[in-house]
Amino acid sequence: MNAPAQRREAQLAGESPAGASVLDGLQRWPSSNELREAAIADLVSDVWNLMEALKHVAPAIHETDERLTATLVAARDTTDRLAEIVGHSEAAFKGELAVRASRLARREAVDALQAELTKLQQLITFPRPAPTPWRTILLTAALSSGLSILGFGLLSAALHH
Repeated sequence: MNAPAQRREAQLAGESPAGASVLDGLQRWPSSNELREAAIADLVSDVWNLMEALKHVAPAIHETDERLTATLVAARDTTDRLAEIVGHSEAAFKGELAVRASRLARREAVDALQAELTKLQQLITFPRPAPTPWRTILLTAALSSGLSILGFGLLSAALHH
């Protein structure tokens, strides 16, 4: 078994508690020079392999960071565009509602005026007794209110277009 494996087993067995000094570790090394040199060679080899591995880690972290940053920027841009589209859609929806409301008001005004004109036409075409002044006043008020409603509807529709 090589020296690093022996050190790992010793650490797992609790022989080398956390925070033990390097000197304590050196005292446990084999007593012959050949075994020490082999242990040092294993240690140097492990350090070298670790350094080689770390050479690849830093660029990988840097590349991952750049990709993540680009992804976040793209997500932020997409969110901004989505918010802008939602704002335009909301304004268009409100505009469409206003146009439909003005058309509905105009139709209602035209229908009301048509009903009043129909009543007026019936009063004119059918022989009836002479209208009393209060009936004349009511008919005039109805006709003028109908014309006012129609005018308002046409004006609001013209302003929304």
